[in-house]
Amino acid sequence: MPTNKKDDVNFKDFKSKNLLDVSYFFANLLNIGYKSIDLKNKYTKVLKDIGFDKVYLGNCKETDSEYMLLTKGKNVILVVPGTESKKDVKVDVSSNAYVYKMLNDYDKAKMSMAKKLKKAMKIGFVHWGFFYSGYCLYHDISLQARKMGIDLWSSKIFITGHSLGASSKSHLAYFMSRLFPIQLSVGFGSPDPGRRKFKKKHNDVIKGYEFTRQSDIVPYSTLGVLGFKGVGVRLFLTSVNKVLFKNVGFFNPLRWKDRGKNKKYDGTHDHYIPQYIKSLSIARKNETIAF
Repeated sequence: MPTNKKDDVNFKDFKSKNLLDVSYFFANLLNIGYKSIDLKNKYTKVLKDIGFDKVYLGNCKETDSEYMLLTKGKNVILVVPGTESKKDVKVDVSSNAYVYKMLNDYDKAKMSMAKKLKKAMKIGFVHWGFFYSGYCLYHDISLQARKMGIDLWSSKIFITGHSLGASSKSHLAYFMSRLFPIQLSVGFGSPDPGRRKFKKKHNDVIKGYEFTRQSDIVPYSTLGVLGFKGVGVRLFLTSVNKVLFKNVGFFNPLRWKDRGKNKKYDGTHDHYIPQYIKSLSIARKNETIAF
């Protein structure tokens, strides 16, 4: 997919009342996010040429989580791509649900494990790797925004992510919502970030939508035995580019006869952000989802 043409990221889509247009806008930004990881100077210019006022392409060193911090007027857009490095993979597989590990690392006060666990339960057990990535992003972005003179308190904040980045941005959004106004959170191909209690706390304070292509295997790869749940409103893009608010059944690639006889199933390929862009580009022409 091209990433350096102005038409790929159109602010008319961002201002649209159709969720599919806005999501298409975010998906194209994520595509640029992947391309910009090794070419920061080039894509900083590309993003400024598109019309963003301030552009910062950052990296949270602890988890190697890349992000883009973009502003357009009072709007702040945070873009979190997915897995790109070995450290990212380590975050992906850090699936133990013991959020109080974070409290051991960051809470300097003397506290018994029982009290740490009780404190952690207020959030709800989560995927440790995604939680830690979101935590690091929250601190890194807050610090960078201050350096850039961005007043997050008076801004309208939008957050989007793909794959690992989509799960991490759910935690990032939850952290930020305690201080800053989150307007919208949109994810693509997100593994479930936490259990039911985290889902409820997240959904109580954040308007969020999560897109899943039904031929994408990655969102189904988290440890369901831990009771992890997706956050926000789940939207399913079918293989014929229609949008469903409810999955038609547990993922089974053999059921998708409309893929065509000569099309081999590749759940990883179907997970790539260009595939989401392709699906949304068709779906948004045929459907409108108000939000």
